[in-house]
Amino acid sequence: MNLFSYRNNLIPKYLFFLLPLGLVTGPFLPDLFLSLIALIFILESFKKNEFKYLKSKFSIIFFSFYFFLVISSLLSNHIIFSLENSVLYIRYFFFAIGVYYLCNNNPDIIKTFFKFVFFTVLIVVIDGYIEFIFGKNILGRGSPDPSRILSFFHAMIIGSYLSKILPLMFIFLILQQKSTNLYKLIYLFIGLTYILIFLSGERSAFIHASIVFVFLSLIIKDTRKLFIFLSTFIFMLLITLVSTNDIIKKRMFLSVWDGLNNQNLNQSFTYDDIIFFTPVHDRFIRASIDIFKDNKIIGSGPNTFRYECKDYSQTIDYWNGKETLKISCATHPHNTYAQLLSETGIIGFSFVVCLFLYLLFSLLKYITYKKNEDRYFIICLIMYFLIALFPLAPTGNFFNNWVSAIYFLPLGLFLSKFNSYGKKI
Repeated sequence: MNLFSYRNNLIPKYLFFLLPLGLVTGPFLPDLFLSLIALIFILESFKKNEFKYLKSKFSIIFFSFYFFLVISSLLSNHIIFSLENSVLYIRYFFFAIGVYYLCNNNPDIIKTFFKFVFFTVLIVVIDGYIEFIFGKNILGRGSPDPSRILSFFHAMIIGSYLSKILPLMFIFLILQQKSTNLYKLIYLFIGLTYILIFLSGERSAFIHASIVFVFLSLIIKDTRKLFIFLSTFIFMLLITLVSTNDIIKKRMFLSVWDGLNNQNLNQSFTYDDIIFFTPVHDRFIRASIDIFKDNKIIGSGPNTFRYECKDYSQTIDYWNGKETLKISCATHPHNTYAQLLSETGIIGFSFVVCLFLYLLFSLLKYITYKKNEDRYFIICLIMYFLIALFPLAPTGNFFNNWVSAIYFLPLGLFLSKFNSYGKKI
């Protein structure tokens, strides 16, 4: 047996199954897994001289975006560093197409993948609650910040991880509809996951999770009654936690409110007085806008904000009501669209904005299109990508390999399901 053959698919299949778990460990393993899947698919395509999977609208759009990124890097002031990110970006395309190929030839892979997703999230959630209650997780590690949860992760991103994976948990729920008791238990577990996201202290993740949890619970017919009871319990629990736990109250509410008050937000509504998320986030986003103004068409180059923002120190620094605070440059402006504006200009920004609008239109269409028996499955996947590209909250680095692995994780599944109903992408 050729383990690396897509006909037998043993290696690429299990690499795909292990991706959700790999994301828990940090950026290295998920990037390695998806890169190997991409490489195996490329080798198999050449071996069989089969390239039909590369002929699609999706391929045209992706390669247009990819070649633009490379051109932007070549015209950047930091060519080598920027090219390291843009040139290798192609691996995400072949990973997605490779998974699409796997799913088309082995439909059972889809159900097995979601079982791996569920058990990975189960382990993470149990560990997260252990750390919240006892101060240390299963491995004896604890967060250096008492208002945050670390769990197994390389950084305090457990909330971000769970909020992004939440739509996939709803897909696992949908796959259990034949078993009423199991269905109810899994939905209860989704509620516990949602509560842990709040306890993680990640405000953006909680916003994302709230949108997903409420929207999908109301859209999916079988969860509507369950949602009424569970949401009431969750609301009462969160109110109690905020009222009795000063650390949670300060992290989730007071710190943001104090920052906004320091900026005298209520005095006027001019551009200079608008606060983007928090005062610190605001300065990074303003710097990215200033970079865009100097690089309107193609930007400063993918992943170059960390270098370019040094020339905009007057924008980065801000007055907190008492003194001018000096803020060091970050690796990215903490918002996907601000980053794309500054690093890829109006062209790169337009690609992603159009993608977001296309997904939004597709979501509205599938909500009303009730003849498709898999519409809930597709709606959940669309919600996954909409939340990943949600514009009204701080985000990670668009070109970071961990973030990119999250973005592209279920894309092959999406292409497979979408194309199975004649919607060629």
